[in-house]
Amino acid sequence: MRRAGLWSSNDLTVNTPLPSRDAIMRSKHNKLQLSKVLSTYSFTRVIRILSDDTDVFVLLVYWVYRNKIQATVQMERWDGAVCDINTTCAQLGPKCLQILGMHYITGSDTTSYLYGKGKVSALKTLRAGDFPGLYSVLGEPDATHAQLMETGQAFFCALYGQQQGTTMSEARYHMYIKKSGKLLKIMSLPPTEQNLFLHILRTHLQTILAKSADQQAPPELDITKYGWEIEDGIPVPATSDQPPGPQDLMDVVRCGCKAAEKACGTERCSCHHGNISCTMYCACICSDACFNPFKTGDEDQDEV
Repeated sequence: MRRAGLWSSNDLTVNTPLPSRDAIMRSKHNKLQLSKVLSTYSFTRVIRILSDDTDVFVLLVYWVYRNKIQATVQMERWDGAVCDINTTCAQLGPKCLQILGMHYITGSDTTSYLYGKGKVSALKTLRAGDFPGLYSVLGEPDATHAQLMETGQAFFCALYGQQQGTTMSEARYHMYIKKSGKLLKIMSLPPTEQNLFLHILRTHLQTILAKSADQQAPPELDITKYGWEIEDGIPVPATSDQPPGPQDLMDVVRCGCKAAEKACGTERCSCHHGNISCTMYCACICSDACFNPFKTGDEDQDEV
């Protein structure tokens, strides 16, 4: 299934033809089927997959290394460039087992992306340190919440240049203080503790599915226990009710928007851009004319 509409799902084999660019590799089911093909066929031959998808690249690296595939596996982009998966596996070595967790924890089709932290930054972080939990914890059905949180915080600390053992609250504080007096985009900070936990749960679920691609069927799981909620029959990511910062700090975060210009209803508003409510300290004074969609009620303003 694509984001809007349906892509056909197929039972793939090494001889499955690729009728069009969109017909095969834009289906999540087909991507996992690809992993099953690689786990089944390990004889010496060349397997070339036509795709531009990062998910496919990560799955190829993971399964070729994990199952010690003897075939020559290549990924050809639509522009004709060819990536040698075997060479990539040789360069990364055992970290190929951690690349699956690294990919999903930094954003995929079903997990959130981090602002300003792309795959290049994530791969550099992975290669510079060792994060065994990305393989031994993420995607393992018996992993505890404490183990998942420890794994997530360890990688995020390294990704955001923080000392190991630093909590996300401490990391947010350190980065905020370091930027004091300079323009700071709130979304550039690490997630809050609760948001990280929900994000890790969704990452964990996706990694479980990817790791079970060589099984007859994925495990039956209740996604509401993995950072998702069901609204009107549709799965949506669960969100945190934890405030983005201490109340004393939130009291002095303000925008300079004029209510008459309705600027608070656009991304130009610093409060709107940071997904927080305007307050009485803002130029708009959070009046009825303020169009910030995150604006809280009058009773909340009285408590500020």
